[in-house]
Amino acid sequence: MKARFATALCLFAATSGVGSLARAQVAFSNSGDPNDPGVVTGFVSRSGLAAPSGSLWSEVAVDAAGANSLAGVSCHSLGAGRAFRVADDCTLVATTELRSMLVFGYSTDNSMAPVNGGVVRIWSGTPDAPGSTIAFEASGPGLLLSQSAISVFRIFSSSTTPLPPVPDMSRPVWAIELATPTTLVAGTYWIEIELTPSNPDAPLFLLPLRPTTGRSNAGWNALQRSAAGAWAPILDAAKPRSAIDAPVDLAFQLFSGFTCPGDWDGSGSPDSDDIIAFFADWESGNGDADGSGSTDSDDIIAFFASWDSGC
Repeated sequence: MKARFATALCLFAATSGVGSLARAQVAFSNSGDPNDPGVVTGFVSRSGLAAPSGSLWSEVAVDAAGANSLAGVSCHSLGAGRAFRVADDCTLVATTELRSMLVFGYSTDNSMAPVNGGVVRIWSGTPDAPGSTIAFEASGPGLLLSQSAISVFRIFSSSTTPLPPVPDMSRPVWAIELATPTTLVAGTYWIEIELTPSNPDAPLFLLPLRPTTGRSNAGWNALQRSAAGAWAPILDAAKPRSAIDAPVDLAFQLFSGFTCPGDWDGSGSPDSDDIIAFFADWESGNGDADGSGSTDSDDIIAFFASWDSGC
């Protein structure tokens, strides 16, 4: 328990600086824990190999019968109108003003920032199903707010026979923040994601959620749309193949507005240091004080209104 708590804190520290997330609130975490997105498994692999200094492993899940075989789920465009898409559901317990979402992905043997754009749709109902409607859609240059390498490496099971692979650094994990500026009433929604690779020859993969125990959790139901256009449940074919397929969920979080934009540095009260911190972020494009999904002059007004009122 202490080891899991420590790794959760490390990942929270790594991702809290992504974009302006340090000042946002977690409105929904698919892991059930706002401080742990459900990605990291530890400092040491199951085979006993320590992660590189300052890094963590994200190792696929195992149970007594075998190991998961999916390190990630394809979610990239292929050109000419063809693409892999993924979708997962979430439930909001109250009306929520969303600002962004965070997903975790990698592009194998690719050290450059992996994402160049994409599409996010929030559905009321299962994607593309009869009667379902789109509650929100975003694409284009403003969709991608930030992407940051978080010193986590995705690895296959290092302990499951036959021939378990040696953990390596070929799959560096990135925290990818996507703009979702919309207000949703309480209810269950499906979030559909398609990402455009920075390198057309480097496919993109999103990380599955880490299960509580074993290879999957009850109720997991993420979907993937194939390049041919058909949606189907994502099932992880085990290693060895004699084990049963396991349903998959995706690791993601939704963020709402700031607790107090005027306390920009998070010190506990608005003061002159917050003005300095805000304008440093505003000039770098990370000063979205009003939660609109972009940085502009309206954020200056929102920041000073909050700062002057003392939150």
